[in-house]
Amino acid sequence: TISGHTDDVPIAFSDRFDSNWDLSAARAASVADYFFTTTQIDTQRVSVFGYADTKPVATNQTPQGRSENRRIEILIEANQLAMLSYYPHNAMTSKQSNA
Repeated sequence: TISGHTDDVPIAFSDRFDSNWDLSAARAASVADYFFTTTQIDTQRVSVFGYADTKPVATNQTPQGRSENRRIEILIEANQLAMLSYYPHNAMTSKQSNA
């Protein structure tokens, strides 16, 4: 799942986006497109969501907080992908999840 988020400052004077909803969805779709063109991820296994400013991780009252709220989140479900395990004395290896 790829989720796009924005701060709570409304979009102003944009020919491309009508709202923060459009912007957040476009951000997530852009990341999905990147993965589809640079990897062999099955497009049927990816969901894209735009949440606008509805799920903030920080306050929107400061520039730093608004910056943190403008983000993309990628959720990888372990039961759908190969899992990587790290062994301190060996290189990282790939194991298929049985979950």
